[in-house]
Amino acid sequence: MSLSSREKILSAVELALGFPPKDPSLIQPGPGPQQVAWVPAQEPWEPLQKELEALSARFHRVETLEQFPAVLEGILKDHQVKSSLCWEHPLLEKLRVKKLLREANVELIDFTEPLGFVQKAAGVDLGITAAECAIVESGALMVRASEGWPRAASLLPPVHVAVLTARQRIRSVGELVPIWREWLSSQGLLPSGIHLITGPSRTADIELTLVLGAHGPKVLHVVALDEKAIPEDT
Repeated sequence: MSLSSREKILSAVELALGFPPKDPSLIQPGPGPQQVAWVPAQEPWEPLQKELEALSARFHRVETLEQFPAVLEGILKDHQVKSSLCWEHPLLEKLRVKKLLREANVELIDFTEPLGFVQKAAGVDLGITAAECAIVESGALMVRASEGWPRAASLLPPVHVAVLTARQRIRSVGELVPIWREWLSSQGLLPSGIHLITGPSRTADIELTLVLGAHGPKVLHVVALDEKAIPEDT
């Protein structure tokens, strides 16, 4: 007796979770990539940039470390940023992002105090995070939640700035699996939140009228650091 569509879907989910197939007609997928195949840092940004801009994201290439402050300052001025939620991430700390924000008279929201945090985060002008990687074929960015890396920074403010290095590119979505395996092996569990961000938040009504920012950031800036712009020991 053939399987119904519902049974096929549930069987596929069980296979992905490691359960043996219930029906011999189902083909068990292979193990997939075992190691992360990072795109070489010297490869050009253009393929990723093309995908990001097709998604209405704004791409900023930083060729040297000295150029980064001017790029950030330009973003702050474009959006008249007065307040920000910024991750306590090693890359952002080495780029001195919080220092640059203070010098620009931008208020930093304290996320160590849980009381009223969500309301405060929803009211800031800008969220700044680091990206774990970018998927070249689709322009999607992966970010993960952790201590000091609240998910609210990429979900609630109207403008999201994601900082990415040239070493953090993969070609396809299948390359995410070995990244997750590495996290699971080194930490014993996966992060509480893993998000794939494919351009600014967008939705459409029944008449297919597209609206940006209805359920998340209206603007996404991707700051892409060339090899020479990556701080030492990163």
